[in-house]
Amino acid sequence: MPSRKISSRMSWVVASSLVFGFTLLVPSFAMAQLTYDSAGEQHILDLANQARAQAGLPPLKLDPGLTAAARQHSARMAAQQKLTHDFPGEPELPVRLAAKVAAPLTAEGENVGYAPTVERSQQAFMDSPHHRANLLDVNFNVVGFGVVRSGRMLYVTQDFAQIAKPSSGK
Repeated sequence: MPSRKISSRMSWVVASSLVFGFTLLVPSFAMAQLTYDSAGEQHILDLANQARAQAGLPPLKLDPGLTAAARQHSARMAAQQKLTHDFPGEPELPVRLAAKVAAPLTAEGENVGYAPTVERSQQAFMDSPHHRANLLDVNFNVVGFGVVRSGRMLYVTQDFAQIAKPSSGK
């Protein structure tokens, strides 16, 4: 199934964090019109790894925790129709990612954008020196993508991280 509806049975979607003690209320009508584009997420992973291969870098591995973090951020951007790395009251990126990933992270980065297609989004990232640097960072070995459709636009979050390889225990 290429996409999954984001919806709620309540009149408000309540997102809470026990760790940080904040609550965000978002009208469900705003969330009900959004969809995750899982086919788009896979396509952007393929495009990212093609770019990395052309640069002589190893492929990024998809991480379910980073995907959850990226999807949550993209949904929030789409619901508020705002492109940002940090919403008021939202934990900083290292904290947001660490809360979703089981293994310790030693580095992290994020790209956010919106475009009508995955291809245009990825091209815009590659044309931007900072975003391209994240995509081609040799230290990043895992990634999560969140692609959320809102009307004719896709809100895209790319969350990158380095998960340290376990020591050999010599």
